[in-house]
Amino acid sequence: MNFYTYSPEDFTQKNEIECQSTLSTLMNTLLNYESLTFLKLENSLYASFPLSDSDIAQSLELPSLKDSILARHHIKHNDCFYRFIRIDSFAPKSELNYLSNFNSYMISIQKFSLQESKTFLELKRRQFKSSLTQKIRDIEGEHAYQEAEETMENLLIHEDTLYHLEAHIILKARTLEELVSSTSDTIKNLSALNLKYVIENAAQGYILEKLSTIPSKLQLSRPMAMSSLLNYLPLTNDILHTSGLALLGEFQKPIYFDLFDKNSLNFNAIVVGPPGSGKSFLVGNLIKHHVELGHHTLIIDRGGSYKRLVQYFDGVILDDSINPIISNDPHFLKELIVSQIPKGELTKKRTGELFNLLKSINTSKITNFISLLNEIDDDNITCYFAEILPLLSRNERIKHNKLIYIDLEDYPSTALPTLLIILIELFNNLPGPKILTLDECHFLLQNSANFVETRFRELRKKQGSAIAITQSFDDFTSTPLGLTITKCAFCKIFFKTDVKKSEFINSFDQFKINSLTTIKGVYSSFYIKSDYHKKNAYLITPSHTHDLLTTNYYDQSNILEKTSIKNTNSSFKERFDSHYETSKDEVQA
Repeated sequence: MNFYTYSPEDFTQKNEIECQSTLSTLMNTLLNYESLTFLKLENSLYASFPLSDSDIAQSLELPSLKDSILARHHIKHNDCFYRFIRIDSFAPKSELNYLSNFNSYMISIQKFSLQESKTFLELKRRQFKSSLTQKIRDIEGEHAYQEAEETMENLLIHEDTLYHLEAHIILKARTLEELVSSTSDTIKNLSALNLKYVIENAAQGYILEKLSTIPSKLQLSRPMAMSSLLNYLPLTNDILHTSGLALLGEFQKPIYFDLFDKNSLNFNAIVVGPPGSGKSFLVGNLIKHHVELGHHTLIIDRGGSYKRLVQYFDGVILDDSINPIISNDPHFLKELIVSQIPKGELTKKRTGELFNLLKSINTSKITNFISLLNEIDDDNITCYFAEILPLLSRNERIKHNKLIYIDLEDYPSTALPTLLIILIELFNNLPGPKILTLDECHFLLQNSANFVETRFRELRKKQGSAIAITQSFDDFTSTPLGLTITKCAFCKIFFKTDVKKSEFINSFDQFKINSLTTIKGVYSSFYIKSDYHKKNAYLITPSHTHDLLTTNYYDQSNILEKTSIKNTNSSFKERFDSHYETSKDEVQA
């Protein structure tokens, strides 16, 4: 039997009307088949027929009757042990994707003929009709009779269809001990879902045959109306990207977030949330993921949230004077100069004159900031930089390290607009793929909105991603530059926060954001919005990464004490990993 790749849509990213429309389409698709088998193998989905034009035939290595050894309640195939657990009685109440907790299963359905449906429902009505006249009410009987009545009515007006349903959970293990353990966990899950089960023995050969051919009649099935059947079929899935940072979806299954997804219009993002919501942990995990992939990263921090992460990866920390001449591009040099000129003194004519001057000078002579001021030869401009000139006096240019970090709180506030222009140009000249993170910096760049917009729009062509971090989306978008950055960000990520409806946010977005929950120190959840996704996701930070990113005072003090041991032969990474292993041993003890 051929199987085809099957990729169901993610209903969690749809509103109620969209869900109903998609379900209606799926029902019509299912009605085209007299019988159909769904196979889920280690979270990959397949169907016995293509359900969309994009489904591709696959050659699956499945156990068969001729090359398997059958034992009591399990089989052995290619040095692996398999067990089939049949769902013998289905829950009276279920919801969409009810079997999503199971990694592997086979579900087969066969459609009743109209005459078979009428005969079955009439027998069911007669069986439970007496329950309506008993002195002592038979609640279950009344419910079964009413269900049969409603199904018959819907059947006659073609709004429902009866199916034979057969469902088996498939367990696979390397050893019998592992199979026993897996069986125990599966039984607990089945019981929690109010599903009765049978561990197959005599029927194992029938199930193996069913993996290779569609049987003319299902032998172990239960009848079910399509309206209920839909909840047991894999018709929805947790979907985001095919690779990237590992997260959990709303069905608590692994999903991935890829900043550089090839379908994105650009790779920029905004991360929004109040203090303590988990913004730094999410961005920190993203940084760690991409540094480990070898991507260049420039972190513009406020308060040292990512400093330990940079030390761990032996990054460059800028905390002294720098050479601001990143390039001799006159557009950059103009922004560098105007960054210190008060806005009220900056006329369009003055800006144009400065730009023309910078285009005309001999850029080969410009090696540091002093040489730039000498070429401009304007005492008024030099005066604007009098206070911060010592910070810009370095001769050696900043080297292109894989990871570069700066904490703006290490510098006077008057220098920050200039520093940001320098850093954005530095990032612009790094090879891609590359990531720039800016923590609450947008208000410092109001004089350079056009420059920032141009650089941000160019990033996709240079495989660059800019991540802007802010506490309030409404405040952020109320400024011209914040609005510009928002329009340049394909992906917007929200932790639980109050946000107004706008051109970027609708009522469905508000609903998803309000449904978020976070337990500090355990997990954080957030809403990912783009043109293609509207998805809530969960981040559970591993202990090792948590210790690199924590801003908790007591955690930091403990880590600082453990990693500050004077040892010229060990790096911060070696000391930190040693502290981490020691901490784990203490917990286990």
